[in-house]
Parts: sequence; C-alpha cells; structure tokens
Amino acid sequence: MVIQVRGKHLSLFLFVAALACGVSAKTHAQAPPQEPKTAKRPRSTENDTPVFEDSEVKIVIPRGWRIVVSHPDSGLTLERSDYKLSIAYHAGQAGPVEGGRFLEAFDIPWPNVDDGSTCALYFDIDALPASRVLLFKTLIVDTSKAAVQKNCGIPKNLGHSTEEGDVRDLNGERRWFGGYFTTAGGGYYFDSRGEGCGQKLYTLVSKAKRPERLPVPDDPNLKRVIQQAIDIVDSIHYKRCRPSTMP
Repeated sequence: MVIQVRGKHLSLFLFVAALACGVSAKTHAQAPPQEPKTAKRPRSTENDTPVFEDSEVKIVIPRGWRIVVSHPDSGLTLERSDYKLSIAYHAGQAGPVEGGRFLEAFDIPWPNVDDGSTCALYFDIDALPASRVLLFKTLIVDTSKAAVQKNCGIPKNLGHSTEEGDVRDLNGERRWFGGYFTTAGGGYYFDSRGEGCGQKLYTLVSKAKRPERLPVPDDPNLKRVIQQAIDIVDSIHYKRCRPSTMP
C-alpha cells in the first residue's frame, strides 16, 4: 500500500517537474534577443550645420566658418582662416555722408598709414553680382602706383618678377584689401525696407596687418572665400527689414 502511494507521489512529482521544464523552455525560447551594447549610440552632431537666428534674421553658417561676435537683433561677425565677414543687419552710420564714410566701414591697420580715408581714395573698385538686389564691391590696392605708395604708407611696389622661358612678368603688385555688399543706390551702408528698420553694413576683409600680407586678387583661396561670403549673404532669411531695392 505504501509503495503504491509512493508511486503516485513519484508520478505526480515527475509530471510537475516535466511541466515546469516545458514552461521554462518555452519562456526562454520566446524571450527576445538582447541587442549588443554598441547598437545604441548617440547621434553624431559633427555634420550638423549651425544656425544663427534672432527676431530679424536666420543665417546658416557653413562648414569652415565660425561666429566670433554676435549681437542679437543687430549683427554678427564670422571668421574663416585669414578672413572676417561682418554682417550688421540693423546698423546706422554715424556721419551725415549718404552711404557712410570709409572709416565707418573699414579700418586700415597698416603701420605707416596717416589717413585711411585718403588712402581709400586710391583704391580700385570692382563689382560682382551677389544677388538680385546686392552687389559685392572689391577694394584693390595697386602698389605699382606712386600715389598709392605715398598715401597708403607703402614704401615700394609689392610686385615680384617671375620668369617662364624668355617671358618675364611682374606679379603681386595688386593686392586685395577687402570688399563690401551694397545695393545699386547704396554706399558702404545700404537701406532696409520696412518701418523702424536700420541700415545694413556687410563687409569682408583680410586680417592682414601689413600690406605685403594682403592676398593677390587671383588667389584661389581668396576666390573661394569671396564666393562663400556671397553665398552666406545671399542665403540670409529676413524675417523683417529686407534690403531695399529703392535707390
């Protein structure tokens, strides 16, 4: 009688054990596989393009340029290598001269310049289309001219001779000082459209402290910088106070 009872207990024990093993195996089989730890990484922001934005403008800053100064609702300054782009989209000239004076827009840091305004009178000016509204005017220093040397504190022609076969050329006498964006009827400063809007002053300059450090106009890197500056200005999204097309 005892053996029979033990047999029943033994049968019940084996049945419960088998059932538990089956449930455990089924649970283990249905458990989702764990992802490797390296699968969950934070999204890289290295390729994100920075944006400057305030109540007046939205400006996308391309790779290679960085913001060094910013004044919300007024302007900002960008730099790339040896060049500086200043975008004052809510500004105002100090003097009564229409379009502003040279020294309100630029500074000549060369050591032997007595009067930057007089020196600027001898710059050559070239113009490039920058958008449907704006032009980009470049300021060129031709150091081969005696008047430029005298009034800009440049002791000699900065050109140097190069030879190719029997041909000798003089290169480097013309140097790029800077440039500014303006409208057809504007000067260094140009007007905005809308009530309560200030004037605008957009300039691109070399950070050279001496005239011999200025780039030549045909320098490939300078050409890239000028085109990038034009693209930045042309892509500005104005929330108000767009450049005026009125002369």
